[in-house]
Amino acid sequence: MADKSVLHHALPIFLAGVCNLAFFFASTCRAADLYVGSNASGVTTNFTSGTNSYDNTYVGFTATDSNNTLNVLNVGTLLANTSGIYVGYDGSGNSLIISNGGHGGEC
Repeated sequence: MADKSVLHHALPIFLAGVCNLAFFFASTCRAADLYVGSNASGVTTNFTSGTNSYDNTYVGFTATDSNNTLNVLNVGTLLANTSGIYVGYDGSGNSLIISNGGHGGEC
């Protein structure tokens, strides 16, 4: 899998399969969307450290997207969005899990 720890663009980010990501972005928000399981099912993405900032985050985007999961894990891990977090925007069985001291919020 390609190194996804440095993303310097404002294009949508599509993740498939099982991805363990540790991003170390500055606290400013980025103008990009994150799609976990767009046109896919069974995608698991784990954020394990740092600030992970996006315009919008979608877990399951189309009607056929199911059983996708975004985990925000560990103290010091933040999922921050300027607009919104959509879990199950379309599709079924999609989930966002924030645990072990992880945080979610606005930037």
